[in-house]
Amino acid sequence: MADSKKHHHPKHGHWSPPQPAVDLAPHDAFNAHVRGAYMSGSETMLDTMWEVAREEFAKGLADASPGEAHALCELQGACFIRQAMPEPALELFESTLETAREQADSTAESRALYNLGVTRCYLGECDVAEHLFQQALQLGHSVPSDECIAFATMGLARIQEHAKHRKEAAELQQRALELAEANEDRTLLPRLLLGPELGFQLAIEELRRGSESRDEHAGRQPAHGFELDGDRAYEKAQMDKARIAYRRMLLVAGGAGSPAIQARALRKLALTYSALGDWPSALRYLHQSLDLERQYASPAVVATALRVFAAATAKSGDHEGAIGRYVEAYRFCQMHEDIERLRHTAAELVASADMHGLIERLPLLCSEHGLSADEFQQLLDEGQKWIDLHGGSIDDPDSDDRD
Repeated sequence: MADSKKHHHPKHGHWSPPQPAVDLAPHDAFNAHVRGAYMSGSETMLDTMWEVAREEFAKGLADASPGEAHALCELQGACFIRQAMPEPALELFESTLETAREQADSTAESRALYNLGVTRCYLGECDVAEHLFQQALQLGHSVPSDECIAFATMGLARIQEHAKHRKEAAELQQRALELAEANEDRTLLPRLLLGPELGFQLAIEELRRGSESRDEHAGRQPAHGFELDGDRAYEKAQMDKARIAYRRMLLVAGGAGSPAIQARALRKLALTYSALGDWPSALRYLHQSLDLERQYASPAVVATALRVFAAATAKSGDHEGAIGRYVEAYRFCQMHEDIERLRHTAAELVASADMHGLIERLPLLCSEHGLSADEFQQLLDEGQKWIDLHGGSIDDPDSDDRD
């Protein structure tokens, strides 16, 4: 249904339209021929060979069931979008919409409406796109389908972003991301954030378990790029942009099997949420980061992570809980004979207690976490040594650690 109207495509780099809602999870239900075309075309997508990928997907259409044909057509449309060819994508997605309506398949109809909205975005027709996303969202609620709701909501968020309604865009993005995070389909969040080629790369990792070195190489560079994007946004206090970038960093690092980069992404997400005042989320991400670091990192890294976790707990308002976290970090340093970090932890513990009016109760609070009177006195002595060596008291123990 292409028309003669002159299209004005959004400038590249100025605004990123949403991604097509391609179903990138491997389809066990596909028959052998269709699955072969699906896998071959998807592998080719990873190499950005869009025209070849479209030809591979087309090979499976003759033997495909209606559901399989819908998935293959979506992938073909995504290739057209990636080639900056929205007009043929529009024709393809209109065909999938017509088929979905003939089959009374509300889920497929919602996906087709969303994909049409994406295409209209690329054609610069944002008003039309917004209407299509709204229709997709209504159908997603009627099914109900978390996937349809998440994609349609993210589409509406990008429309708000394009209109420079940043608060509304951030709220919609957060809603979509939380829905995707809670979904049992582990491929939904990467597909929502990263688009067809990177999203599929994460979904297909299960089929490539023997290629760790390749996966590591493939995932490290995108993760680093997203990290830089997040750091720039964080420094500019653009916390919603930072949050999105660090989520992308986390997803790509997870697909590449890079626990160190995953842990760093989780820690940076925690700092971003702390800047937004969302302490439950900040502490959750710090806890996840710490769990990873306990498995792979050196004792020095784990000791620092424990101390940062304690400081964040204090900042969240759980001042007594922070004492227990500091004692845990202190014990860890003691066990690994890390004197410098042990003294630093002790100094921060005392400073945090003093700052939050707990100094008189500190001996009792520490005893509740297993420190005897002698051990508590030793903790005070070690903390004072750190202060003496570093020239003064600690003004704010609840410092950020972005490394």
